[in-house]
Amino acid sequence: MQKTIKSNPTKFELKPASSHEAGFFYVQRQNQVQEQKPLVGRASFASGEHLEFTDAEAYLQCIREELPYRQTTGFRYETLTDDPVVRKEADDILYDLYGEENPRPLKDYDNTPQQGLTMGGM
Repeated sequence: MQKTIKSNPTKFELKPASSHEAGFFYVQRQNQVQEQKPLVGRASFASGEHLEFTDAEAYLQCIREELPYRQTTGFRYETLTDDPVVRKEADDILYDLYGEENPRPLKDYDNTPQQGLTMGGM
């Protein structure tokens, strides 16, 4: 008769490693107090893969490469940065895909509110 042992997922048992297994247990951490850069954008695919970008050029390059194949890959992207240059460039790529020129100038992408303009509330 076999005896089943229920394992406790919150309890960790330390076991000595053999010399050929020792490398599996060594982890070197880099500076843990690193500042995280703000996200520039996100991309997702129908496969469930999600990408987050902190580098604007990498984000824009991903859009350039993946946007033409969005029908088959389910590619979606979301621009999160407030940088007007990056936001305009992302729109320019989309307009260019359809052979159009972006009608909005760079100043339209600036988030600074106009003098005396209030939004929301009653």
